[in-house]
Amino acid sequence: MTDPAAVYANVDHTSSITRSGQASSLPPPVILYLPPGPLLSYPRPFPVASILAANVASTVVQIDYRLGLGHKYPAPVHDVLFGYDWVLRNLVGTHPLHGSARIGVFGELVGGGLATMLALTECHSRGHRIAAAAANDPILDWIFPEAVANEISQIPSSSSRAKKNDKSAFWLEMQRDPALMEMIKARPSLFRKPADWFDPFASPTLFFRSAGISVPTDHAIDEFDEISRLNQQDFLREQRQLSAITLADSSNTTDDEEAQKKPRKASTRFPNVGSGLTLPSLQLMTADHGMFHEQAAEMIHLTHRSMVRTDELRHADPDIAVMHAQERATHVIREPDSKYWHEGWDRGIADVAQWFREVL
Repeated sequence: MTDPAAVYANVDHTSSITRSGQASSLPPPVILYLPPGPLLSYPRPFPVASILAANVASTVVQIDYRLGLGHKYPAPVHDVLFGYDWVLRNLVGTHPLHGSARIGVFGELVGGGLATMLALTECHSRGHRIAAAAANDPILDWIFPEAVANEISQIPSSSSRAKKNDKSAFWLEMQRDPALMEMIKARPSLFRKPADWFDPFASPTLFFRSAGISVPTDHAIDEFDEISRLNQQDFLREQRQLSAITLADSSNTTDDEEAQKKPRKASTRFPNVGSGLTLPSLQLMTADHGMFHEQAAEMIHLTHRSMVRTDELRHADPDIAVMHAQERATHVIREPDSKYWHEGWDRGIADVAQWFREVL
């Protein structure tokens, strides 16, 4: 368990609270900022919280969650949730005329996944809630490499060559993404055991669907062993396709029979009817290809489906429900040469601020 005193000290003393100088008749919205974390991080010449506060009439709180150096998942999840509770206790107005607080959250990379997790679990229909969440290159699915490899292995031998080639080409493209390799190498140092990255609070995509693969029961393995294992799986699949013969296992099952036994992705109704949750506005920003793009595209698709389903339960017109979902959850594609906001990062932050002004 996380030590509450340690988290409070982290949120209260090392996290920055930046207030906008703009006046308003209503309490300003509160925006939480969750930094990129130890994976693929890059320095910024100015604090992001200051840029946000300069562009939005708001109180911006940076939560420096702990990850690495002895603090593995679920420690950052506990820190972010405790930090959010601290904000509710100390920064949100309680005057009845003010109603529910206007709270947003913005995160990047690891912080982007945590921001999405917080938004999906703290979007209560009544009372204070996360009303809007934005994320830049969020990590939404820590089991992504295994899941993609497993989907390829489940293609029946009777499927068309074009379908197999498309899937194989997609996986080859993913393997060339340095972000994917960095994620694979980082997992043993960020998680206590492989089963921990199957937690929806770490991989928020799993709120909407099952993992599609079995939860590992073994201990964490060496990062190079894991990359080697994935490459070996690719090699065996290629050999089966080239030779057009089945490599029988000890039970002599066929590829088709084996595929039927393997877990498959299945949608999950989220939020559940009666949960008291209403999905917030969501904006995810990525490049036009790569791991982050694929994860964000799937998250937006799953969010749209959930929003439409909820609107239809409320007897909304199906076409209107689709339109509302597309307005509330968007996938923004950055300029082709923009990678992790190395260039023009301040303009990207200003765009996020503009979005928060519109939705909060």
